[in-house]
Amino acid sequence: MGLISLLTSFSPKIGSLVVDAAITELHEMEAEITDYPIESGEEASDNRRKLPRRYSMTGVVAASPLGIAQVTGLNRPLSVQAGFDALERLHEEDELFEMVSKLKIYKSMMISKISIERSSAQGEAIFFNAEMRQLIIVSTEQTSIRVASNTSGGASNKVKQGAKPTVPASPSTAQKSLTVIQQVNRLVGIVQ
Repeated sequence: MGLISLLTSFSPKIGSLVVDAAITELHEMEAEITDYPIESGEEASDNRRKLPRRYSMTGVVAASPLGIAQVTGLNRPLSVQAGFDALERLHEEDELFEMVSKLKIYKSMMISKISIERSSAQGEAIFFNAEMRQLIIVSTEQTSIRVASNTSGGASNKVKQGAKPTVPASPSTAQKSLTVIQQVNRLVGIVQ
């Protein structure tokens, strides 16, 4: 396999940064499940909530010679510093980006944590570990409610009466109430 075909086969992308190699990838899918019981025969969909997907990568960004970057047409950083700056910018900016891995393309991603390692043994390359999380985007709709207007001149023209004093019940109403209570007591077995 030639050098050009090796470089053009597949390279993961974090936003606009083309990563030279993904050493490890971790795709996380998680759901929160309630502890509450469900009735027999009912669907369990209300008891499970999908959490945002997470993706982690240990990757390498190396300085690529100007000629190879131009021949392949890939947007590879021309220096280790440019790769570092691109990773730092992705972390610092509050903008969503697309993450392209060999297995899946994730949209609406943000970097939650990134660690970058560089040593003299690695030469002109940086090794990094990036943890990303997908944001769930929802859309809202607004609607207007029409309130019926009262054109007949009914309830809206009423005059407020204000508070009224309590009035004791008439003797006939009080007697009827007492008779009903006595009948109920007799049925239940309470004798007065």
